[in-house]
Amino acid sequence: MKIGRFDTPLEDYGKDIQQIKTFEDFQKVGEKYSMILSDAKPVFDNMTEENFPEFISWFPNCFKDVEVDEEWAEKYGAVALPYLFIRLAPLMIESGMSSGFCMHRLIDENLAEIKDGMFVIKERSFVV
Repeated sequence: MKIGRFDTPLEDYGKDIQQIKTFEDFQKVGEKYSMILSDAKPVFDNMTEENFPEFISWFPNCFKDVEVDEEWAEKYGAVALPYLFIRLAPLMIESGMSSGFCMHRLIDENLAEIKDGMFVIKERSFVV
């Protein structure tokens, strides 16, 4: 995955996850966006064809005004709303800039880094 200043990885992920219909779709999304999915990566990695129906049964409700099953949210919520989104959303909204630009600014200011192939925010130095 490439994260350039004008790329929109978080926005693209948000669009792509809403298109998941099959286990293969799920695997492709997890692989494509693994660099930005620190908390969701284990969910993607541990998903099997056997437990995919449980995931997909509630997944569409995440994007509607429908309450999601709490047990489901505990198991799979990181896929619907990865931690990086929670951390970057205020910055993206406040600045009006894309996720790629915001991610690069954090790296430029030594508030984040690419570590072991993952985009990682240095938590102690980044407060929104």
